[in-house]
Amino acid sequence: MQAESRLNGATRTLINEAERETDLGNARRLVNRFGMHFRYVGTWNKWLVWEGGRWRRDDTAAVHRLAQSTVRAIFDEARDEPDDARRNSLAKWALSSQSNGRLESMIKIAATQPEIAIHHDELNRHPHLLNCQNGVVDLRTGDLLPHDPHHLLTQTTGLDYPTESVSPELWLETLGTIFAGDTSMVQFVQRLFGLGVLGEVVEHLLAIFHGAGANGKSLVVETAMGAMGDYAVKAPRDFCIASKHEQHPTAIADLYSRRLVVITETGDGQRLDEALIKELTGGDTLRARRMREDYWQFTPSHLALMVTNHQPMVKGTDNGIWRRLKMVPFDVVIPPEKQDPELPRKLKAEWPKILRWMVDGYLDYQRRGLDPPAAVQEATNAYRSEMDSFGVFINECCTLGQGLLAKGLYKSYSNWCDQRGEKPVAGKTFAKRMDTTPGISSYRSNGTVYEGIGLND
Repeated sequence: MQAESRLNGATRTLINEAERETDLGNARRLVNRFGMHFRYVGTWNKWLVWEGGRWRRDDTAAVHRLAQSTVRAIFDEARDEPDDARRNSLAKWALSSQSNGRLESMIKIAATQPEIAIHHDELNRHPHLLNCQNGVVDLRTGDLLPHDPHHLLTQTTGLDYPTESVSPELWLETLGTIFAGDTSMVQFVQRLFGLGVLGEVVEHLLAIFHGAGANGKSLVVETAMGAMGDYAVKAPRDFCIASKHEQHPTAIADLYSRRLVVITETGDGQRLDEALIKELTGGDTLRARRMREDYWQFTPSHLALMVTNHQPMVKGTDNGIWRRLKMVPFDVVIPPEKQDPELPRKLKAEWPKILRWMVDGYLDYQRRGLDPPAAVQEATNAYRSEMDSFGVFINECCTLGQGLLAKGLYKSYSNWCDQRGEKPVAGKTFAKRMDTTPGISSYRSNGTVYEGIGLND
């Protein structure tokens, strides 16, 4: 590390005299010499080192090398000691401090020092700061700030952020083709990805990029993820699909400090895990752990986005789930002769400009909100209508204006669901839906009778 080569002079380290030949004294030497270059996260039992404008996990034993450098510097202390007895004693201590046990003790004690020990909640706690290769973007203004270790940022886009307004021409041309020249859709997607660069859940939504193949939705998402670097992550396949088993906590841990979480392809007929969707998009604390870690909690910072050829099944009918879902239609199919296999590579050259375009999208979001265009509203409403099996049953199989026993109506509904391969809602739920359907009332006469509805012949 830079600190190792820069700080190896023979200056005497200022520590308590009584601690000079103790493990605590060695720990203080390490902190005094290199404390600005490392931190310890007790929740994770992990060291972080400052490198390249961000704090990264110490996967290369950098802290151990700093400890070794610190021990070697004790010989310099001894050389500068004017008293012979004290000089000899300190030299012996320097020699014994090179043992593995002493080095480990030094590092272990350093992890407890107030300048070094931090909680994971202190990391990435500034949602409006976006870390880049050449500085930190303040999303509230779009200004570029210098790197500062006190920001405690662990992620980076890995790109140089353009300080001047630039237009990603090929990217805009590509979006224009994908959305058939609908500028309202292009601007909406820009604001949506603008939310993706913000490290805070302000819109409780799952955006669903949906359409048959060869329509560019994967290209759009992969390009955006490339421009966001560490801030974007692809969730495991079927991450939000209902199953008998809960998601493994390590999958949840991967969402920590991400700003764009992409959920890939769902199979035909697969059902959303609606409880998990509410949890992931609600902004409330998530509980997770990685391998060989205790459980820990964090506040989500991501926008959730699903990319799929098939509409995932939604059984819930309440606004609790439907207010979160935004269907973004990709209806234009690109014919084979117009598909460019080199387009992803060409767009990669525009990643810095696309990143600036996304930041501009967040600035636009601050002015006007998400503001979904008519195409998104219509696609979402159509999706909800299609998922409402009760409503489809009423429209396809029933006639208003008659009267029917509840028992017979529910039996017909159950048979209809069986033919479609769907699970009918429970009888009590069915009754509640009937009672809230306009034009239908009920009374009891040898069983409940629904007045105002009958079955088609």
